[in-house]
Amino acid sequence: MKLTTNQNITNEQWKQQAERFSSIADAVNSLTFPKKDVNEMPATIEMTVVQPLSQGFRGRVIYTQQFEKLIETQSEIFDDLGNSTGTGEFETIETAIIKKHVVVDYYETIPRDMANVMFGQLLGSVPAEITDYLDIQDWCIEQAFIQQVVSRNTFGGLQASDYTLTK
Repeated sequence: MKLTTNQNITNEQWKQQAERFSSIADAVNSLTFPKKDVNEMPATIEMTVVQPLSQGFRGRVIYTQQFEKLIETQSEIFDDLGNSTGTGEFETIETAIIKKHVVVDYYETIPRDMANVMFGQLLGSVPAEITDYLDIQDWCIEQAFIQQVVSRNTFGGLQASDYTLTK
């Protein structure tokens, strides 16, 4: 599952977030500082469950900075009908592509008893239309993921409503 910020994240917000993660380096797989002097775009935070919940919770979390990069290509000049002008002249076309840069990659581990407490708090909030056991479990994992990101004051205190969840 993935959270995407609804707003663009500034270079300063990325820098502060990376500095916070550098203080917990023992639990981090990889940490790089964000790209500087790039345009601001929404951030993504992706989480994959890697351990059965019966043993506690363990998920891999990846924070990714997105930015646009302009690529220049050459194209032959065509007339209004789409035919080659035959002059051998070319024009430069700039195309923006979205690049991704992993800033931090780490494992979130929550012991079984603490995970049970979190799930117990969330069970009363499950929407009535969700009735299947695995769907309830998935919903609780999603909500716990959002709560963990928000409770860490991610990107300067964004709230749950500042993210879009995709599966």
